[in-house]
Amino acid sequence: MSLPRGGVRLFALAVCVALAPEALRAQQPPEPKAKAPPAATSAAAKPTPKAASRLNARQQAFLKNELLPAYQAGDPAALVKLIADQIARQSEQQNAAFDEALAEQKAPGLGKMLTDARMQLARVNAGMNAPELTVGELVLMLVEIDRQVTELVATAKKVELFQEPLPSPASLTEFRDLLWNAHVQNNQLINAAFLAGQGRLLLTSPLIAKVKNPTAAQKAAFAIDFAKQQSEIVQLQQDLNERAVELRLDRIQFAKRVLEESKDLKQRFLAAYAVGVDGEILLLGFQNYRGQFQRERLRSPTLTADLRIDIDHYGKELAGDLVKKSELLFAGLHWWRRGRYGRGPEGNGLLKSEEALANPAAQIALFMPMVTPAPTDPMKGGQQSPDYDRRHHWTWAWEDRQFETVGTGSTTSKNSNVTGTQNKNLGHWDGVIDGRFY
Repeated sequence: MSLPRGGVRLFALAVCVALAPEALRAQQPPEPKAKAPPAATSAAAKPTPKAASRLNARQQAFLKNELLPAYQAGDPAALVKLIADQIARQSEQQNAAFDEALAEQKAPGLGKMLTDARMQLARVNAGMNAPELTVGELVLMLVEIDRQVTELVATAKKVELFQEPLPSPASLTEFRDLLWNAHVQNNQLINAAFLAGQGRLLLTSPLIAKVKNPTAAQKAAFAIDFAKQQSEIVQLQQDLNERAVELRLDRIQFAKRVLEESKDLKQRFLAAYAVGVDGEILLLGFQNYRGQFQRERLRSPTLTADLRIDIDHYGKELAGDLVKKSELLFAGLHWWRRGRYGRGPEGNGLLKSEEALANPAAQIALFMPMVTPAPTDPMKGGQQSPDYDRRHHWTWAWEDRQFETVGTGSTTSKNSNVTGTQNKNLGHWDGVIDGRFY
């Protein structure tokens, strides 16, 4: 089913407005688990050799000294070039041997590394800087995109909001958690739609026509139906977004009772946000999306009028100035969460892409964790969460980088312990690295 222009976008926005701080972009799907080596069939059977031993000395050195460091550094352009050059020199069997060796290092396989890196460049319109695609890369990417899209769609279908009847939360916190999960899965479906679109674009490559005697793996890759995947994703998004809208209507009814009966300030803050902020967004959505709903409840002719009455009475009279205060509070929490847990596309998550210089959208989008990590005590050692204590501390610690600072009528080059405006080697960021606007 096709949707009117902006239809899904509008109610994706409604899903995004939750009581918790939000992510503007979900993280990429988790890496596949390493495969365990097959067990011996008898005591006399020879043990399966380690994958690394199947690589020659040059390949092992490349994996250890070039590929893994580039992957760990989070440099997609460098990673694409390394993998492209390597794939051009080896067979499908050697690709599989590389994947096993990478799995032993708890790293993703060549297909996932390559696909994630090229998709990362495509998202910030930097794909033209990558090496020209080869047939070997094309096959790996088609298979990996199909795997990721299938996984993302299957995960989205398991979200609790797809239950019938809809869940009936017992508290505003439960409403928040359900809507947050829906928001995360909607972002994942957006990612899936992007990937399916890229897969469909790859299938138009002239390289495919040049393959005279395709292998079984190539035939299977060239036959993937990304158009069908796109259609399924669009329908799933509409269903998820409409269910989230219904749940928000239920939350407004719940919030009305809280405003009437509760004296607890925290609960009244949550209720004021639900009635005042969510209510206005839903009204705007109903005005622009009239007659396009699939779910019966949302097609009620009195829905908009009833909602307006609730907002005017409960939002303006009972909640009063709590509506504005709650909006400011949760907006602040949203930006704080982005500042502490968001990751940019370059510099191991510290930096925005170079595209941010010219593209405002590239200044905002971040990779966000689907589940908020639990902070750890930095004095106790182990894996630190968040990854960085303060972004400026880690960014300006690169003493060997050169920055350009612009003063009154002069331009000077200084090392990285001087606050500058642009790091030409690592990318670009805005003025507030640590916190609100990163």
